[in-house]
Amino acid sequence: MAHKYDLTGFVRNLHDLTVLIHAEGQEDNVNKFIEWCYVGPRWSEVTEVNAEEQEPYGYQTFEIKR
Repeated sequence: MAHKYDLTGFVRNLHDLTVLIHAEGQEDNVNKFIEWCYVGPRWSEVTEVNAEEQEPYGYQTFEIKR
């Protein structure tokens, strides 16, 4: 979905079963991505979403970190 909304940044699954996402892009696209996060991908169970606005880091791509 990050690619669909032309976002840069990263996603990482954490050991406590939460997901950390840093996403940058056009404000409207970031907001649409956050809305999608409340649903999540198929077979996921989203129980909470916390979004925090920060200064852009300047990511060039969006990647999955392990």
